[in-house]
Amino acid sequence: MAETPEICVGASFSIGADGTWFHDGHPVVRPELVRLFARALTRDGQGRYWLVRPAERIPVVVADAPFLAVEMRVKGSGQDTVIDLRTNIGDWVPLGAEHPLRVDAAERGPRPYIALDE
Repeated sequence: MAETPEICVGASFSIGADGTWFHDGHPVVRPELVRLFARALTRDGQGRYWLVRPAERIPVVVADAPFLAVEMRVKGSGQDTVIDLRTNIGDWVPLGAEHPLRVDAAERGPRPYIALDE
């Protein structure tokens, strides 16, 4: 069984409600770096987010959701309709049983979410 990497306390990562990644309080502006960090992002059983590397894990504070849908593609019609959503890191996610849609009521109004880690 693999050992859990040590927690790194020297770095600060967060993701704003608008999907902006921050490192030590500064926005990460290079899309390539955001995609690199996103590939290392995991969520534990308590709902906490981490950047996990072989030797360390870094806590990530997420304001709302770590990824945003920025584009929608609809194919087919009726029962054969397929809806795909593109995230802010460029991944296409098919809406459906593996990635269900839910709408949460919030002070700012209803907010749609799709499950990425089901």
